[in-house]
Amino acid sequence: MTIRAARPAEAPDIHAVLTAAFSPYRQHYTSAAYRLTVVSPDVIAARITAPGSTVYVAVDTGDVVGTATIQEEDAMLYLQSMAVHPDHQGKGIGRHLLAHIQRHACSKHCNALRLECSAPLTRALRLYTAFGFKLTGRERDYGGITAFELKKKW
Repeated sequence: MTIRAARPAEAPDIHAVLTAAFSPYRQHYTSAAYRLTVVSPDVIAARITAPGSTVYVAVDTGDVVGTATIQEEDAMLYLQSMAVHPDHQGKGIGRHLLAHIQRHACSKHCNALRLECSAPLTRALRLYTAFGFKLTGRERDYGGITAFELKKKW
């Protein structure tokens, strides 16, 4: 498995990973929150080329099996989106994506990572806390559901 920056032509593959990963949770999302989470290939392609944004893909035997999008925010990076295709979950891909992002953050002289998550994503929450993220107590409305902030500092 390789983790690298995504190419614009991979936007449909990234969209397919997001769709597969979040479909089991769709009943916990409002329509607006789901659209914000499972963004279109056009939005993904725009993120790939946007300044201050990096979209990573985890590639296994030529297939995109995971993805993560980060945004630069002053002295920290914001993990905007992350997903692993259900057929590839439980293989450490999420942990590898997080480690790659943390190395990127360190290379940019950032001292923290931040992300938002919602309650139904219990497996993701376990991964984030095992990786050292802590709840900050901040919450916000995310398309009609509650998203709470987690942060990892070093």
